[in-house]
Amino acid sequence: MAECKCLPKGQWTSGSMIRKLLFLFLWFVSLSAYGQSDKQISVSFVNEDAVSALKKVEQLSGQKIQYNYEDVNFKVTYKAERATATEIITAIIKNHNLKLQRKGKYLVITPDTKKQLKGIVIKGKIVDERGDALIGASVQMKGSGKGVITDIDGNYTFIPSALIPQHYNLTLFISS
Repeated sequence: MAECKCLPKGQWTSGSMIRKLLFLFLWFVSLSAYGQSDKQISVSFVNEDAVSALKKVEQLSGQKIQYNYEDVNFKVTYKAERATATEIITAIIKNHNLKLQRKGKYLVITPDTKKQLKGIVIKGKIVDERGDALIGASVQMKGSGKGVITDIDGNYTFIPSALIPQHYNLTLFISS
């Protein structure tokens, strides 16, 4: 008959101990990653570029932040003491038709399509240096590849097919 070698109550086997230590290690790592997103920082911005402000928030909080430079092309005046990166960024983008989402380990700033303007109409008149109308001048929205041509009086009406965020700096290219 085989002899049973039982361990006294509460004593761990090497396999059991490795599993428990691995569990504790993974639990600690997950807590430190979670804690990083909740790290409270203090910031103060006075008429600062949003990109610069976001880089400071990223540096102080250790939180990775993704955004498109064109979306955050505005100035920031804001002060916070003991706030999380999420709270600070939410306040910074509040009036700029942007939204903040967590995607994995990143905080991602994107245009809030629910708040975008629809039905924008851009009208204008193209003239030369003497004030004479430029007939047949091309007017295009940067990056869209779509445009219009001025009429006999140099007037144009442009209705962008894409939604344009309210804060977007629209650039028109004109050529004759």
